[in-house]
Amino acid sequence: MKDLRELVKLFKENPMLIVTTLIAMVIGAMLGVIAFYNGWLG
Repeated sequence: MKDLRELVKLFKENPMLIVTTLIAMVIGAMLGVIAFYNGWLG
């Protein structure tokens, strides 16, 4: 729980981190979907 508070504090100090994290998640999800549909996962 303490770690979570530290994380929230970090995000409040650096709002750009939230945006970067969200963009990275979206890109990762898109790559995952593409890989799944193209059969790159084996």
